[in-house]
Amino acid sequence: MEKIDNSNSFISEKKPVDDLPKGYFQLDLLKAIMILLVIVDHTVPAGLIHPYGNTLWERISIPVFLIVMGMNMGFSFQKKNQSTLRDLYTKKYFIGKIIRYFAPFIIAWIISTIIGVFAFYNGSFSQMINERFSTTGSWGEFQYLLGILPYSGPGNWFISVVIQSIIFLPLLYYFYKKSPKWTLLLTFIFDAAIQLALYTWIGPNYLISSMEEYIIYWHKRVWIALSFIRYVFPVTLGFWFSEGFTLRKENSNKSFSNDKKFLLLSGAILILFVLIILAIQPNFFSVGYLLIGMFFIISLLLMWNFAEYKQDFLKRELPVHIGLVIFGGGLITLYTELIENGTPLILKLLLYFGILVAYALPIILTLFWKQDNRIGFIWSFFMISLIYITNYQFRGLRIEFLFGDYQLMVYGYSALWILLVMHFVPSNPNGRLFDGIRMVGRSTYHILFTQIIVLAIFTGIWGTSYFEGELATNWFNGVATGEINSFYVFLYLLICWIICIPIGVLWYWGEGKVIEAIKRKGDSKD
Repeated sequence: MEKIDNSNSFISEKKPVDDLPKGYFQLDLLKAIMILLVIVDHTVPAGLIHPYGNTLWERISIPVFLIVMGMNMGFSFQKKNQSTLRDLYTKKYFIGKIIRYFAPFIIAWIISTIIGVFAFYNGSFSQMINERFSTTGSWGEFQYLLGILPYSGPGNWFISVVIQSIIFLPLLYYFYKKSPKWTLLLTFIFDAAIQLALYTWIGPNYLISSMEEYIIYWHKRVWIALSFIRYVFPVTLGFWFSEGFTLRKENSNKSFSNDKKFLLLSGAILILFVLIILAIQPNFFSVGYLLIGMFFIISLLLMWNFAEYKQDFLKRELPVHIGLVIFGGGLITLYTELIENGTPLILKLLLYFGILVAYALPIILTLFWKQDNRIGFIWSFFMISLIYITNYQFRGLRIEFLFGDYQLMVYGYSALWILLVMHFVPSNPNGRLFDGIRMVGRSTYHILFTQIIVLAIFTGIWGTSYFEGELATNWFNGVATGEINSFYVFLYLLICWIICIPIGVLWYWGEGKVIEAIKRKGDSKD
């Protein structure tokens, strides 16, 4: 029987377990940047940053965190050579996760309870729970069982997802190791199926006609947001990247000398784009099309830069890339036009299925079509996602079969940025600045807890954690009602960063010291 050559298969190329590093600086850098953006998301009103294209930069934080979660767990399981359920679900695994995730949660729960009870609920724990977790409260009944703090601020839902991941991540990785290609594809289909199921269960929000209906709708959405299974696709994408994230073939003998040329040329295109914006002063909608054009040109440069064999790339891959982008982008644009003019539900549903097929094709082709550039079709995946996001941002596109900002159509955009950071940023730089970034990146769980509690206090005092209302008009002198100065917005954001990040880092550092002391004490007894 002829031996099959899988050297170009993304999935088949494995790194030796001994060669896996203890940690990638790139992942710490990504996490550090994303936690800053999370705090932006929870303090700066969306209306203030929407004109600056916030969906393209500020709203990518959670998709990046989800993919990085899969990458980190993939690296961990590979390093320990774990692939069976017996190997994955071990006593050591659960002890480590309990220390890593439940210890901070218990501390945060106690602090949150004390603040809520004594500062805002006159010493009554039962009153706080009954008001906050009820059919008319901020959270639905019993949702505190999924990791919601008794008195919480924005972002608490992600803590619930992280806690659930302790149970589901090993199982998901087990199926991934059994069949990487099919698991990635099936989780994509599963994500799309969940979205349709949610549409059937909840229905579109434009049908809501009263506050009572909105509260019911909101509580249903919260149950969905709190569920880890809704995010299995980006996590599996992270598993996939953990087995090889280089943008060239692993055994490529090509040098990276062209990278500088690519960066310089991309920078020149970016400057040209900015000059065009300043010169023609386009309207809000045309900015989106200019962004698509700019990124499409840069994507072509990327593909050319990383292609192993240029002639084969021009003949085989490039036409497919362009065809995929035109197909997927055209359907998204058509959907946008139709919803602006009104159209039957069945036609929108058919268009939506077409968009899903176009979006899935880059993944399918990457997995099953032998090619020189192992993740070459990530460019098409990125471009289709970008076209969706720009229409969402600049033209008000809302596909009613998709719920929220964190769903399958946005992950392609975030995925490429992760791969670019992994490629261009060094894995192990030295220096105090880099050590500081590492510390922030590894403290993100504790920083998020700190932000949840701090902004819960702000909400209790001013009625919101965002720079608006009483907080904006009365707390900062000189802020006129209805007209918010951007300087004060940034000042408020800076204050939140200064409070939350150092406290979260010190919490993480102190917790590590306590754990080390306990381990040393246990070792001395032995």
